[in-house]
Amino acid sequence: GIITQAEVRFGIFVLPDNQSKGTLENILIECGENNYPQLIELSREYISKIDESKLKSGDLREIHKPAGKNKAIIGGVSNILKPGRTLQVSLQDNDWIDSQTINLDKIKLVREFICQILDITFQ
Repeated sequence: GIITQAEVRFGIFVLPDNQSKGTLENILIECGENNYPQLIELSREYISKIDESKLKSGDLREIHKPAGKNKAIIGGVSNILKPGRTLQVSLQDNDWIDSQTINLDKIKLVREFICQILDITFQ
């Protein structure tokens, strides 16, 4: 929701769509499926083939968290696009958000929320 009676506008948006459980990675996977479908699929396949018996018990603690696999998928694609760089650099330099993905429902919801908070109109 958005509070508009205060001097400072603020609100809360729950990713990925203000209704479902998820994270930013849910949105990025949807964007990646549009612009990098092969890389998303290869990253999913790679992660699905991990043989946990070959690793120490704590090695995959993060991937077993609710958003862990999605974070690994996005990390895999990001590291292919920008080896050795952070996800933020890939988001900035690559086509995660472009003229097509900006119109995805989840992106529209986030964009509309930000525009309401900032009291601006998106072009």
